[in-house]
Amino acid sequence: MWRIAAKIAGTLYGRITLGVVIVVLSTVLVNLMVVRTQVDLVMRRAQGEHASNLLQSTVANVEAQFRGLLFHKQTAMDLRKKETRDVVEFAVALARDYHARATRGDMSLAEAQAAVLDVLRAFRYDNGTGYIWVNNVDRPLPRVIMHPILPELDGVVVDDPQYYTAYGRPIHLFKAFVDVCLEHGSGYVDYLWPKPTGDGAGNLQMKLSYVELFPAWEWVIGSGLYIDDIEA
Repeated sequence: MWRIAAKIAGTLYGRITLGVVIVVLSTVLVNLMVVRTQVDLVMRRAQGEHASNLLQSTVANVEAQFRGLLFHKQTAMDLRKKETRDVVEFAVALARDYHARATRGDMSLAEAQAAVLDVLRAFRYDNGTGYIWVNNVDRPLPRVIMHPILPELDGVVVDDPQYYTAYGRPIHLFKAFVDVCLEHGSGYVDYLWPKPTGDGAGNLQMKLSYVELFPAWEWVIGSGLYIDDIEA
């Protein structure tokens, strides 16, 4: 076979034919290499687009889930804030009713106030973590009239560093209650406060409370929710 190829290559026709074959084979090889390269590029581009689309889809899904969680959290917060406000408004309505009784002469003012405090002292909700307290509007710092979780504070003007936590700043929290009530009649204040447990008061937790002024007796009546319950 090699001898035949050598004879063909030895003639002019043979050399031309061999040259044409070599050119054709070279062209085919080059085309195959180009096609393979283009196929690789197309495949890589397709894989990249698929990965990018998958990533964008995943990100969109995570963002949707996150927005859903934020909406759920805000909705839960709004509902709990309304619940807390309703509790305080109930307490204010109770005080208003007993104040009317005292005004009519059905009982003395001291008896009316004691009756209201007895009811509020025993009131609980949210599995015992929700309660109502009362303080006055004295300046510069108010006095606690009734606190059901920490009864040792009753009648006391608390002035300890642990009570300067309103709004995340060194502001006395009971003073903040009075300030918002005297300015707006009612409002919300966030601060740190011990969370009730089965054994009494527990560790300090972030708390958001609604407070409202009962002007007739110069009482600030308040109740709050613990933020960790919303997070949970």
